[in-house]
Amino acid sequence: MADRKTTARAVAGTVIMLAIELGAAKLSDTYGWGFVALVGFSGLLPLGWGWWPEIKAVPYIRPALVAFVSVTAVVIIGLNIRPFHREYSALTRKAKANTQQASTPHATPLRHRFDTDFDNTLRHSADFHIRTTDQRTGTLIFDVTVRRTTYTDLAAHATFIGFYIPETPYTFAICEYLAAQWESILTDSRKEEVVQFTDPGDADWMNVNKFTITGQVYVYYEDLLTERQRVTLYDAFKQTGATVQFRSNH
Repeated sequence: MADRKTTARAVAGTVIMLAIELGAAKLSDTYGWGFVALVGFSGLLPLGWGWWPEIKAVPYIRPALVAFVSVTAVVIIGLNIRPFHREYSALTRKAKANTQQASTPHATPLRHRFDTDFDNTLRHSADFHIRTTDQRTGTLIFDVTVRRTTYTDLAAHATFIGFYIPETPYTFAICEYLAAQWESILTDSRKEEVVQFTDPGDADWMNVNKFTITGQVYVYYEDLLTERQRVTLYDAFKQTGATVQFRSNH
C-alpha cells in the first residue's frame, strides 16, 4: 500500500513538474533562462515530495536538502533579479511612452504650415475663443479655439495677421466673425507687444505698433468651405478693408 502511494505521488509530482516546465519555457523569451531555471527547480520539489518516504530515511538528509534548496534559490534569484528588473523597467518606460504619445495631440500638416509660414517676420501668436449662443434661449451653440498670429515685417515696417481654424462644422460662421473683427483683434494683439528696435546707423528707436497695417489676412482652415461661401467671405473681408487669402488642404 505504501509503495502505491509513493508511486502515485511520484507520478503526480512528475506531471506537475512537466506542466511547470512547459509554462516556464514560454516565459524564457521575456525573463531569461535563469528565471526558467528557478521555476523549473520548483518543479522538482513535487517530484522529491513523491519520493520523500524513501529520501527521509537517509541520515542528515533533511538539513542537507534545506541548505541545498536555500543556496540554489539565492543564487538563481541573485542572477536573475537584475535582468528581470531591467526588463520590467524597459516595459514600464515603453508603456509610459506609448501613453504619452497617445495622449499628446499631433499637429496637422496645415497647422504646421501655419506655424512656419512667414518665418522671416516677427511673429506673435495666441489662442482665443469664438463663442456663439442662441439669443432666445442662451444655449451655447459652439465654442471654438482659434489661433491668431500677427506678423511684423521689420524691413517693410508693415504688419498683417493670420488665423488658424481647427476642424469644425462652424468654419463659415467663424470666418464671418473674423471678417468683421480682424482689425480689432490685430489692434488688441499689438497692445500685448512692446517691441522697439533701431535700424543700423539710425539713432531713433521705432515701435512696431506704429507700423502700417497692410490689411492682408491669411485664414488657414481644416474643414470645408464651398466656392459660394468663399465668394461671400471675400466680399465680407473686402468691406472691412481686408484682402483675405484662404489656405487649406482641400
